[in-house]
Amino acid sequence: MLVIHDFGDDDLLVAPVTSQAARIAADVAVSDWQGARLKLPSVVRVEKLATVAKSCVARKLGALPTGDLARVGETLTTVFKQIPG
Repeated sequence: MLVIHDFGDDDLLVAPVTSQAARIAADVAVSDWQGARLKLPSVVRVEKLATVAKSCVARKLGALPTGDLARVGETLTTVFKQIPG
């Protein structure tokens, strides 16, 4: 999972990271998956956000390159603009 935001309380906003191929436009392929210390080519599923308790996170395994983080942010912006209201 990729931590999207830490609001400073007991929870984290996260997006799943999977080795499955991208399925929709909101899936962001990790360009430098080896540099991010992932075992396989991976995709961030931006449309599958979740909240998890910090106590469920055992440790940090890696970090996305700056360019991939920027693309995740841009995709989040696009996804949220599509929500009516």
